[in-house]
Amino acid sequence: MSKLILIEPTGRRITDPSLDAVRQMILSPPAGYWYETIGVAILERFDGTSKKRLMVLPSEKHGIYLKYSDEAKQVWLSLEDRGKLTEVVECADEWYTSVGLFLPKEKAWVAIREFCRTGNRTVEITWIDPAEIPEGGSS
Repeated sequence: MSKLILIEPTGRRITDPSLDAVRQMILSPPAGYWYETIGVAILERFDGTSKKRLMVLPSEKHGIYLKYSDEAKQVWLSLEDRGKLTEVVECADEWYTSVGLFLPKEKAWVAIREFCRTGNRTVEITWIDPAEIPEGGSS
């Protein structure tokens, strides 16, 4: 049996949130939603003995950065523009990330929806290994 957990920026945990509620969080969140406490949302998917995680980090100016990890501790980062990986911005309190990792909201939603449904990374966006971030960039 699979289970989806959403940990909101406030730290509140929601078990098996509706896809519509997650979609609203991404595409049209309430004012100030992302600036409550940690400024990040985490989705965790449990399927029997495996656990997968998708961190969602927004930037008003740049879009949404996704960080996927699985039970094997493999990590994958969303990629929008390889040419902007050395340009770094703060996306959450004291969390600095390369601008090239941020996706437009609608594109991020496609990846988030796939994760919510299956726990997997979508093939609809490009993912990179953190080792691919050049010197001067940040994940």
